Formats: sequence, structure tokens, C-alpha cells
Amino acid sequence: FSPPLECTSQWSCNLAEAQARLVVQLRAKSLSSLIHSSSRKDMRTVMEDVACTIPFPKQVRTASFETSIGSVVFDEAGKIAKWTLGKLTDDPVSLATRAQLTCILKLHTKEVSSQEQLPCPNLSLH
Repeated sequence: FSPPLECTSQWSCNLAEAQARLVVQLRAKSLSSLIHSSSRKDMRTVMEDVACTIPFPKQVRTASFETSIGSVVFDEAGKIAKWTLGKLTDDPVSLATRAQLTCILKLHTKEVSSQEQLPCPNLSLH
């Protein structure tokens, strides 16, 4: 079984400028592999209460977020962002088919060495 949700992310880090960028894209996929195509025409996959939790490294000082759908709450002390999307569907005419989050992170310069690589955050979908 493959969940009807596709998640991709891009992570880039510029330690010389003490900043990082994360782009996360979520897309609803159809369940066509489970349902015969002739009966699939009028059926759409709808996922409700979709959310994504993103734990960031301790070197993050501040973060700014931009989303195409939903809202983000960032816990600066715990370095965790929660992106709440709500509903996603595989209907091609719906605006809730694809969602994107762009995050710009400012890093603590004293805690980051130029040789250090910050790992990409592990996303958690729920």
C-alpha cells in the first residue's frame, strides 16, 4: 500500500552567510492502483487534517515561513515548526491539490563552523 500523499523537499545551507533554506512540497495522489479505472472517473482522494512537523537543528536562530496552503506555528525554544494544511485532494481543478512551504532560517554564527554540514530536517507527516 502506498499512501496517497507525495512529499518532496529541497535543503540548501550557506554557512558563510549563516542561513539555510528549506522548500517542502506536498501533493495528493490518486488511488488509481487500488480502484479499477472505469469506476475511478468520479471518485477523488480527499485527505483531511493534513499536517507536517519539521524539527530544525539547534543552530537555528530565527525562521520565516511562506506557505501556499495552511499556516505554520514555529516553537523557537524547541526549534520545531508545525505546518497545518487542512484538506488536500487529487482533484486537478482544486487549489488544494499541491501545497508548498518555503522556509528561510537564520543560524547562530557562533554555533556553526565553516566545515560543518547541517543535516536536512526529518519531516513527519500526520
